[in-house]
Amino acid sequence: MLSYVALERGASARVLATLKNVTVPGKPVSHVSVHPGDGTLVAISGRGFLRFVRLVDDIMRAVQLNLRRDPAVFLCHCWLPDDRLVVGTLGG
Repeated sequence: MLSYVALERGASARVLATLKNVTVPGKPVSHVSVHPGDGTLVAISGRGFLRFVRLVDDIMRAVQLNLRRDPAVFLCHCWLPDDRLVVGTLGG
């Protein structure tokens, strides 16, 4: 399960949204990150998957993308300044 938490100075943290079933059994999540310029866009990567979700009205919704790629074990990813995402795989 993925939880999106709001932290405000002087106030307690509160969960804005949760996303259940981020992945399927046997395909663990290896990295989660929030876009540095758009706090509503989240990238999730792991064994055989790369997903994007967006926080809309306190609900995390999947972003549909048509990416052509071979199945891979995604170990990490990093946002670049020009709204691109670099993804590192086990195979290099």
